[in-house]
Amino acid sequence: AAATCGDFCLGLGYFGYAANPGSNFVIATLAGSERNTDGIDLVFRKRYANNWQGLVSYSFTDAEGNTNSDSNADFAGDVLFLDPRAPNVYGTQPGSIDHLFKFAGSYKFFNRLELGALYAWNSGSHASRTALQSGRNLPLQVATPYVFGNVSENWIVDDTVGSLTNPSYGTLDLRAAWSQPLPRSTSLELFLDIFNALDDQATIRQQDLVAGQGPGLQFGDPLTFVQPRRFYLGARFLF
Repeated sequence: AAATCGDFCLGLGYFGYAANPGSNFVIATLAGSERNTDGIDLVFRKRYANNWQGLVSYSFTDAEGNTNSDSNADFAGDVLFLDPRAPNVYGTQPGSIDHLFKFAGSYKFFNRLELGALYAWNSGSHASRTALQSGRNLPLQVATPYVFGNVSENWIVDDTVGSLTNPSYGTLDLRAAWSQPLPRSTSLELFLDIFNALDDQATIRQQDLVAGQGPGLQFGDPLTFVQPRRFYLGARFLF
């Protein structure tokens, strides 16, 4: 009813119905929703020749919008403060990463031993300042409701959506492989992979719940980390 949803009301015609279909819910594109992304990808690749290969890449992404699936895909059509047309909903897309850099290469010695490395760095993913509601991290709302679009609601706080940036981090992976020819056109390959060779267990994501969650875990505290150094030793028989 207009008394409860004001200018945000959508008639049955928006969903393609002339009468209430009697269903529990209807899936539809959110009115006024948009996602806008500008980006650039730069890639230099040296294909394998003369015993070596290499790749260097850089990506820049500027992603903004007023609708996303950052823990709240089902809420967006149920509550007014997450409606794409509501105030302060448009912002940097949570989960997006502005800068990505990657370097990879390998060199083969004696036609048997191949050594390779991969270094990947990112500037950290964006996140919103949130509060816990029904098990979801939803954008922080104002404490005092105010009228917008002819309806009073606890709208999202200004500069909340995508306003946080998690820490940047990089990882170095190494690989060594030995290829040993065998009779009857077969070969044996032995390899060792070392992931996160520098054992830099950097923070990937910080607590975005403004009120914190659990004893000792406050807003901005580390939540998830790069996995520690891992070794993988393997063998392959090729024929």
